[in-house]
Amino acid sequence: MILNKITTDREFARQVMTAARESDYQEVERLIMRTGITRRPKIWFNPDGIRFEFESLIEQEHKSHLSLAVKWQKFMA
Repeated sequence: MILNKITTDREFARQVMTAARESDYQEVERLIMRTGITRRPKIWFNPDGIRFEFESLIEQEHKSHLSLAVKWQKFMA
């Protein structure tokens, strides 16, 4: 859902990138949650791109992780 929104909605991608470049974590998180996802990811961003990490809901020693990294120029081109 996140990747689809970022790659198909240029205005949304611009808003996320702008908020990240301004180090506005709350706005980045708000925008990402607006994509319709139900699980809040950990979010990291820097001048090169943004990264999301999702953890499984199962609380056990060996959790599952899903990471998604996107470079700004890839979805703003």
